[in-house]
Amino acid sequence: MSVLIVDDSPSIRYLISSIVEDMGFECLQAASGEEALAYITSEQPLPLLVILDIGLPGIDGYETAAQMKAIADIRHLPVIFLTSAKDKDILSKCLSVGDDYVAKPFTEEMITSKVEAHRRVSEVYLQLEQQYSELRRLQYRIDLEHKVVESIFSNQFERHISESDNLRYHISPKSVFNGDLLLTAHGPSGSLYVAVGDVTGHGLPAAVGAIPAYPTFRSMALAGQSVGKIAFEMNSSLLDLLPDNMLVAASLLELNRAGDTLTVWSGGMPPMVICDHAGNLKQLIQPTRSPLGMLAEQAFIQDVQLVHVDPGDKVFLFTDGVEESRNTANEMFGESRLHQLFDGSEGNMFDRIIEQFKRFTQGQEQDDDITLVELHCVPNSHCEPQLNTRAALKNILPWSLSYQLNAAQMKAANPIPQIVQLLSSAAGLDVHQDYISTILSEAYQNALEHGLLKLDSELKGNDDGFIEYHRLRQRRLAELVAGTIDINITFNWHNGLSTVLINVTDSGDGFDFNNLGTAQARVSYGRGITLLKELCDKITFSDNGRSITLEYST
Repeated sequence: MSVLIVDDSPSIRYLISSIVEDMGFECLQAASGEEALAYITSEQPLPLLVILDIGLPGIDGYETAAQMKAIADIRHLPVIFLTSAKDKDILSKCLSVGDDYVAKPFTEEMITSKVEAHRRVSEVYLQLEQQYSELRRLQYRIDLEHKVVESIFSNQFERHISESDNLRYHISPKSVFNGDLLLTAHGPSGSLYVAVGDVTGHGLPAAVGAIPAYPTFRSMALAGQSVGKIAFEMNSSLLDLLPDNMLVAASLLELNRAGDTLTVWSGGMPPMVICDHAGNLKQLIQPTRSPLGMLAEQAFIQDVQLVHVDPGDKVFLFTDGVEESRNTANEMFGESRLHQLFDGSEGNMFDRIIEQFKRFTQGQEQDDDITLVELHCVPNSHCEPQLNTRAALKNILPWSLSYQLNAAQMKAANPIPQIVQLLSSAAGLDVHQDYISTILSEAYQNALEHGLLKLDSELKGNDDGFIEYHRLRQRRLAELVAGTIDINITFNWHNGLSTVLINVTDSGDGFDFNNLGTAQARVSYGRGITLLKELCDKITFSDNGRSITLEYST
């Protein structure tokens, strides 16, 4: 390390050089400010420090120090002034322009103490400069990696969003990488598929966690698969790759080509909102399942909800980042505040929600990724080429499956997910599995709860009754020692029509099925019968109400 000594007196330079060299430093000497600046501007390393006389010929010490500091820029270059002045203003200027001063006449101890002090400071600065340089290299590499990954995610997003006149969306990630999920695709029959999801966490890990769901959703939607089956396969792919602490709350829906029917599978998401053309809230679609990546395949339930909508209705899907965003008073936007916006005062609810949300948060930093989707329930103008599935079905052989479940098997687990999983490879049901799953679930639950356990649906008329209903169900199922439920499923192709017949028979007491419109019938079979009527072409009761046969045309 070198020390630059700048003084027009050769004797002063020699004296200071002797002291500094005895400390183990190399000494550089300059007789003027111009000569000193020539050292600083050369390609050689900066000196450790500069000992600089104020009263130099030509450029004085102050100007020389100022130019040295400018040349050094962000590098640390301490300047110790030599001055014989005692004036406070001059000493103050020395400290404002340079870093220290030594008063003439000086002693050896004064020089050594100043040099040693600034040597220690310079070493600290040198370490900081090295660390700063390393950080800059790391930041450059991170920025480059982020640009590459961001490009990949951007291309993934564009590939998995099918533009549609029925759809509007607003996406605002918390950071560069978005942990929310938005996928859309057009089915072969002209329907529109939409998936909105929220991966546990934020940033790059959450964004990466959603990737396995992308190709599964798109390939199955383009093939016209059911949303329940798509949810099942997405769950399977996520189970294989995600760690145990990561889940994907998701809502999947299919809007048919006519724009009047929604098929919905939803797990762990905020309720969807359906409003009319004027913005009046009509219905909330509550999630009924667990998030994706949580349940094993044999426990996953792919039942769906069937929702009929009127022309012009709109469906709004949100991730919880909307409801959980906070204002300057640390208040959450909240579900209630969101739902109150649907009061019919404005038809353009998409823009209204965004405007009210921004006004509420007032530029507060986001706590979570935010996604808002509006689905307009009108006929879908986009239509993929039709698949000739009818021609393919002609070559499928008829098949049937039969099960008899005893009390022990019913207590062990819900058998329907296992049956549906077996049906996943059954010819002729590929695009109908969510409806078949829902029909089976409703018929089985009615047989179990009302046929064998003798539960009264009227209990579920309020929140307390709902809890009591499920408490009784759990207790009576645990106490069940006898009783059977038979399930028979048959697939036939006849006269150009494929039909699935599902028969569910229980060993209970039955009910008067001739009075389905009465209160007693509603008690006996609950609201499930309404859903079954919507899904099935024909429903037949027999054996004093203990047996129900459901006909579904594929």
